[in-house]
Amino acid sequence: MATKESFIPFRSPFRGVSALPQRHAQGGFAALSVNVDSSQGVIRSRPGYNVLYQEKASGTECRTLGVSSTLTSAGEARIIWVYYKSTASESWGTLELNVHLSNGTKVNSFTLSSHPYDVVPGPYEFPSFVNYMGSVYIVFKKGCMYKYDTETDEVTKVIASNITRSEVFPYFQSIPDGTIAEAHGRRLFMAGFDGDKSSSVTTNIPEDQNFIPESVIESSRASLVLPQNAIVFSDFDDPTVWRSTNLLATPKGQKVTWLASTESELLVFTEQAVNVVRSF
Repeated sequence: MATKESFIPFRSPFRGVSALPQRHAQGGFAALSVNVDSSQGVIRSRPGYNVLYQEKASGTECRTLGVSSTLTSAGEARIIWVYYKSTASESWGTLELNVHLSNGTKVNSFTLSSHPYDVVPGPYEFPSFVNYMGSVYIVFKKGCMYKYDTETDEVTKVIASNITRSEVFPYFQSIPDGTIAEAHGRRLFMAGFDGDKSSSVTTNIPEDQNFIPESVIESSRASLVLPQNAIVFSDFDDPTVWRSTNLLATPKGQKVTWLASTESELLVFTEQAVNVVRSF
């Protein structure tokens, strides 16, 4: 708590406890600063913000869709910025990804809506970021996943591994088209499915099985339709391999809205409740 109120010149929505004698008559409460700077030995409100980088180009408008940060193996910070750029020359605009240092210097840039990438551009294509195995995986709403490599500063599309060995239960032929991703227990978890799109598998699903609910298997048994309450997870340490039996679900009717990993549990948020996944 600041000892001089002049360092906090605005009212805060939070209430804190003050040790100042003059505050005791008022119940001992005092405002807390929302955005504070303690680098000078006192708590004072920050003087503002610092613009690290701003995209400036005539005839364009940019909208930030997502920002994430990560560290290289040498401990250097990287800032990943995904934004939509509307231009007069592109009828649908473009989707861009920049990589910056912490001082704003641009390290690399990619147009994700152009070859060899295939993200459909739009002002509402908000990505989901997850740090996993030394890289940052980026999932978009249209069901595509990309990897930013912190060592090469390059972005590549994640393609499902081609499983050639004989397996009783098939694998997904492509990366599941979820829009929410989280790393937990050496696996990558995916959720946020629309409940309409089919996901093909490598071989037909056996009829005499009870690992995959029959309600999500299509009549050909060559694909699944993952519902909105579904959660799928990859093999250990490999986000390119997704077995069709690696499937969980929240209670029926509870659409998954977010995933969050703790040290021992995976929290699954829905519109009605928070569920917990353990033993992974």
